Amino acid sequence: MPDIARLGPEDVDAYRALFLRGLDLFPDAFLLTRGEAEAWPVEATRERLAAGWMFGARDGGALTGVIGGRRLTPGRRAHRMEVGPMLVMPEAQGTGTAAALVDALTAEARAVDVLQLELEVASDNSRAIAFYRKVGFEETGRIVRSVRTESGGFLDDLSMMRRLG
Repeated sequence: MPDIARLGPEDVDAYRALFLRGLDLFPDAFLLTRGEAEAWPVEATRERLAAGWMFGARDGGALTGVIGGRRLTPGRRAHRMEVGPMLVMPEAQGTGTAAALVDALTAEARAVDVLQLELEVASDNSRAIAFYRKVGFEETGRIVRSVRTESGGFLDDLSMMRRLG
């Protein structure tokens, strides 16, 4: 089982390397293109990691997966948390890493009275959808032509939500 821990600013290089590798492997699974991710300021990533809502999975010291969350504002929406990015490398898929990452984020969210986790996932990503359903997310809607692919086509996204309380 991997070691799951909160990522901090000191993890910026490992996080960026993992994310860029994820973009190479799954280019349509994320909103940023590889070029946009490479151009993204390192300091902005460091600040996101310092905010404390990013968890990483390590196997033998190497980062093999991540999950992030962003609590919604203003206060009347603070019971909601947007999940993402979530990424588990192929070598760690099927090992319980993804569920452990979701569990870590869920525990932290509950500790600050977040009542629901929300995410969007490409409607053709059947493996991710099956996983999210397995860990308690339910489909709440569909966003047609949500994302433009690098090839110029469009993907629909499913909105999913998991009630925590």
